[in-house]
Amino acid sequence: MDSENKILIKNSNSILLQLKKISIEIIVIVFSVYVSIWLTNKNEHNKEQKDTKAFLTDLKIDLEQDIKNINEEIIITERTYTSLTTLLNITKEQAKYSPTIELKIALSIRKNNEANYEGFKSSGKISNIENRKLRKDIISYYQENLTVTTELEKESNKYKIEIIETLGGNNFKTNTLENSTFRTKLDLFKQLTYTLNENYKLDIAEAKKIIKQIDSYNK
Repeated sequence: MDSENKILIKNSNSILLQLKKISIEIIVIVFSVYVSIWLTNKNEHNKEQKDTKAFLTDLKIDLEQDIKNINEEIIITERTYTSLTTLLNITKEQAKYSPTIELKIALSIRKNNEANYEGFKSSGKISNIENRKLRKDIISYYQENLTVTTELEKESNKYKIEIIETLGGNNFKTNTLENSTFRTKLDLFKQLTYTLNENYKLDIAEAKKIIKQIDSYNK
């Protein structure tokens, strides 16, 4: 009887030992799988962030070029605004001594530098920018700020063409200003020029803010 009990105890200990070994093996396998998945995800995340930072570096260059181009447009719009103000303030008496109008107007041919943004957005990687505010500001800048600016520039160019055609049709004579419809158009164009100029300044401020965030993100 004692011999049988010893055999049972021995077999029981053997089974427990086997179960313990199996449990350890399972834990090791599970842990290994977990570590493998974690390393894979980490490597993928690191690659995504590397690509994201490269994109932001290119975007910063685009924004700096935007600032340069917009500053040039601000100079033009401010000159145009001053010219329009002077033109609208010409009296009939002054017109006698200035029979023709000198008005220099240049069409806006500025282009938005948005190829890098559009490419990154279309790839579905824009969400890889982990800073939510930076991501939101970038999207807002390209899809809202620049969209409004572009539309204002188109409207401004439309006014410029109509004004030049009207003046040219009357050989740029000062008495063209006596036409109330034309004066109204000049006044509307003046207001549009002011609005466009203010919008340019907002775009520059927004671009500078994004550049500052990019520098912080890419550290």
